[in-house]
Amino acid sequence: MLVPKVESARDLEIAAGALDAPGYTPHLYALIETPHAIEELPSIVRAERIAGVVFGTADYATVLGCSKRREAMLHARSALVTSAAAAGICVIDSPYFDLDDLDGLRNEAERARDMGFAGKCCVHPRQLPVVTNVFTPTVKDVAARAIVAAADEAGGRIVRVERQMIGPPMVKAARALLARVDGRTPREVSA
Repeated sequence: MLVPKVESARDLEIAAGALDAPGYTPHLYALIETPHAIEELPSIVRAERIAGVVFGTADYATVLGCSKRREAMLHARSALVTSAAAAGICVIDSPYFDLDDLDGLRNEAERARDMGFAGKCCVHPRQLPVVTNVFTPTVKDVAARAIVAAADEAGGRIVRVERQMIGPPMVKAARALLARVDGRTPREVSA
């Protein structure tokens, strides 16, 4: 369930109180759309019921009085990715609003993926194939299995896989990627 205009952890508590019923406790995603929400991210991402955060560039840019271009949104996107990673929850990037520019969508989705976003919202069904393609791990990404296997075999020591020196941070990234391939959340990987 996407909860709009979240500016505090309390907003998610209120939403959970209104939505929860016996046998039904929906996953809550906080839609981050204001500068105040960016300032409160450390507490928002640690809310008891939060499953992830979603960035809302349109409202955020309106409040700031700036463009929705990537450069203007870089600070907020960086804060979202960092806070979500620290809390072990997923972070989804905002939609791309030009419905006829699928190349632009692909470019923005690739940049979001490279920045650490787990996905990107879509505002039209024709955007889904592009976003799905960008965020689906490739055969090259799944080579992470070789990294994990080599690290496990080496007992956690630094290893060489093909032409790369692989240390603990790369092994952790490979494990996280494999978790996404297997459909597990960041919190499940940390547990």
